[in-house]
Amino acid sequence: MTNTAFKIIIFENIQQIVRSNANDKFFIIFGNFGNINIPVLFPGYPPATGVFHSFFMFLENKFVEGYMYMSMNLLCLSLIMPIFNKLSNKISITSLLIMAIGICVPMNMFNDIYVDIFLGLIMAYIVYTYFLSDKIDSLLIVNLSLASLVLCATKEAGLGICLIALIIIAIDLLCFRRNDLKEYLKKKINWLILMLPIIAILFAKISWTIYKNIYNLNPAWSTSAITFYGIVNYLFNANSFQKTVTYRFFEALIGSSIIITFVAILCFTLYLSTGFKTKNYKRDLTNAFSILCGFIIYAISLLILYIFTYSHHEALKLASYNRYFSTYLTSFT
Repeated sequence: MTNTAFKIIIFENIQQIVRSNANDKFFIIFGNFGNINIPVLFPGYPPATGVFHSFFMFLENKFVEGYMYMSMNLLCLSLIMPIFNKLSNKISITSLLIMAIGICVPMNMFNDIYVDIFLGLIMAYIVYTYFLSDKIDSLLIVNLSLASLVLCATKEAGLGICLIALIIIAIDLLCFRRNDLKEYLKKKINWLILMLPIIAILFAKISWTIYKNIYNLNPAWSTSAITFYGIVNYLFNANSFQKTVTYRFFEALIGSSIIITFVAILCFTLYLSTGFKTKNYKRDLTNAFSILCGFIIYAISLLILYIFTYSHHEALKLASYNRYFSTYLTSFT
């Protein structure tokens, strides 16, 4: 029955196997990250999920496509589990909200091996791991650093998503946990440890860039077309193509369930903070504002990518629009 179920999933999502995760398949078979002479569309695609899929199939010593779904599910669920540490025996609003997360997470997470929802879950893991911590210590920073490394090594867009998550943490740290930070930084070595998330990001990006250059791999996408002059020209003298893409982008955003869901959850969070006058309501409001600003930055960044890096055909139809926005919505949820 299990094998039949996985076969049905594979046939329904054959594009994922053929296009997006062919890199993972050849990595498992040949033991490389999308090397030369391997027939994949995006040989320069970052390898994080392929490493985990390979580890999951190590004992079988063979490639089984259905196992890719099993390993992705296990990986995604493992990122959600730490939040249940805060559940108590008493039924409370917080407990009910935490238990409802399984419903809020997009259901296609369980039959999807695209990495977009996975990116959102790693971002969420970084943020809520920080907020669930009772103190600032080296173990927490190492944990955040490793998660940041995986996030940046999963997809090119992981860098921007990771920076948004770290900025949200930095704002809270400077506004509401300065005493904890001062206490932690009393030891000089901790100043270096505090820089580990940035070091992890740089290691992920630089090491993968070096690997691509050694084997002459094409990047998953190129941002060389994004320049300061180009953005200024777009803002003040946009051509008809850019105007059309911009109009369709905001039309889709305003009229889609994405923005409705985002605003609804944000308003509900603000209501809980202010309506019940929780002791940390100022902190909750600040964090809600930070998350909203992160969403705006994410949306603008995606619009810029559509205009400057996508082909005219893909940009005009807003290719994979809902899938890309599911990353931030999943994380925020």
